[in-house]
Amino acid sequence: METINLINKLEKISSKLPHRVLRLEGILLENEEFVEVIIFKGFSSSTTHKIEHDLEKNIIDKDFIFTKCELLRAPLGESENYIIKTSEDIKNFLDRNFWN
Repeated sequence: METINLINKLEKISSKLPHRVLRLEGILLENEEFVEVIIFKGFSSSTTHKIEHDLEKNIIDKDFIFTKCELLRAPLGESENYIIKTSEDIKNFLDRNFWN
């Protein structure tokens, strides 16, 4: 439930900041498979795994941890993405001011 609440809080912050994209990278605990989640305009999407749309469930149905968080300027481009800041601690992004 902690990850669900964390993602929901990040989605709420991102909905107020349409010029920012939060990219979260991590690994599945069972096999250390790479996971990537993008949060933009209040919505989460995974580029690597099927995503759960039920708000009562984790966005990915397997246990995972985030290892890297990047705040990017929107819109993302094919050839270049402008990284504003990087952090290994996702909780930094719970502070809306950290998104500036």
